[in-house]
Amino acid sequence: MPVDLTKMPIDHRAAQYQPLFQNLQGNILKGHGRNFSVHIFLQCTSDPRSLRDWVREFATRYVTSMRQQLKEADEFRAYGVPGRLFGNVFLSAKGYEALGYTREAITRAFAEQPAVIAGREVVNVTFVEGMAAAQHELNDPHPETWEAAYQHQRIGAMLLLADDDEGFLLRQTRRVIDAAQTVASVLTVERGRVMRNTQGENIEHFGYVDGRSQPLFFAHDIEAEQRRGGVQKWDPSAPLSLALIADPYAAPRQDCFGSYLVFRKLEQNVRGFREREEHLARRLGLQGSAMERAGALIIGRFKDGTPVTSSAVDAMNPRVLNNFNYAEDADGTRCPFSAHIRKMNPRGDGARLRKENPATYADASLQDHEQGRRIVRRGMPYGVRQIDPRDNPRTEQLPTGDVGLLFMCFQSSLANQFGFLQKLWANAPDFARENTGIDPLVGQHGDHLCPIPQRWPLKWGKAETTPFAFEGFVSLKGGEFLFAPSIPFLTNL
Repeated sequence: MPVDLTKMPIDHRAAQYQPLFQNLQGNILKGHGRNFSVHIFLQCTSDPRSLRDWVREFATRYVTSMRQQLKEADEFRAYGVPGRLFGNVFLSAKGYEALGYTREAITRAFAEQPAVIAGREVVNVTFVEGMAAAQHELNDPHPETWEAAYQHQRIGAMLLLADDDEGFLLRQTRRVIDAAQTVASVLTVERGRVMRNTQGENIEHFGYVDGRSQPLFFAHDIEAEQRRGGVQKWDPSAPLSLALIADPYAAPRQDCFGSYLVFRKLEQNVRGFREREEHLARRLGLQGSAMERAGALIIGRFKDGTPVTSSAVDAMNPRVLNNFNYAEDADGTRCPFSAHIRKMNPRGDGARLRKENPATYADASLQDHEQGRRIVRRGMPYGVRQIDPRDNPRTEQLPTGDVGLLFMCFQSSLANQFGFLQKLWANAPDFARENTGIDPLVGQHGDHLCPIPQRWPLKWGKAETTPFAFEGFVSLKGGEFLFAPSIPFLTNL
């Protein structure tokens, strides 16, 4: 019988899921957990038969199944033994063409429906057309301004390798690159590395805890979340259907699934961010340790993970609380509507605002299905800092470029998830309330639009606000829409 993708959460040990996990690439339903990664981008140059032979051999040797990943995670918890070298293969539409599939066949196989609200098409981005073609839909910078490796839609495949031993990982990468060059040209190799704060939490280059509020698919992860802080106010459970779709080229098998992957190289201007944050703090009259609240209003959390909607200061216990919503902050007087985590995960804002203003928020699909818009984030910081963030570098010692995030997210629909979040939430100055402004981190207003300054509470929990524009410190350097095929598809090419 086919697996029910709508059930949540699931027991990962149940026999009914084992064929699916054996055939599914790892890293989709649960992060690979390694400290270092390499992302090898290939332009396919050989004939289809040679390319198929190479992909089949690589997949057999390197690709890690979800079942193997879960087994190694259990062994690490039980014995402290780290997992093996981790591997993924992702293909673009160009990659499928290089394997011998026609453009028409690929279009039929990956037929995606645009996001629709009230019968009106609102987001139309597709795997087949690729990320460059979605420039105007997403307000992205023109692809000609991207780094050379990402221009001209040449990417056919991305290979991901990850390990806790960086030296071993790079030696394996050398072997893979040497072999790959018999069938492809290497466009670029991106290297990711986990960054942590003094509490051991993962952070990104601006210094904020990253990776919280992920969709959780497995019952044991929900149980851990319950122990960590509860799930009464915010339940992170997610069905497999949030991330998985049937692999169109593995039919008629009922146990072969894949997932759409969005990859975006996002450069961070850390010094510029800090300077602008300090300007905002002064505008709000914050001094001393209270200046940290300016950054918390931008992100929605303090650097240690404390949600600003729950506290005016950091160091809550537990600090990286996820069991919260905005029901007690309905007017955005604690956490602005423009704050990054509130823009990208409104936690019920849409339903609350629809009750207040049914004429504006009349369509239930925008509010009641917020959880169905979630993406499964698997990003990794890139770039080497001269001074470790844990050493509290001075503003003038912070980097202005060459560091950032190798953003990755999985989903079952590009238009209804990533595309919807970017266009109708992050980029929309009137979501979730009119004159909110764009997301100060990843919002993009487009060259033809005049940005609306976000509004910031002068005092935590009070209605009086001040306008202040905050944007432009995260820059897209390139990317692509890819697909994570099932392992049987790869090994039976």
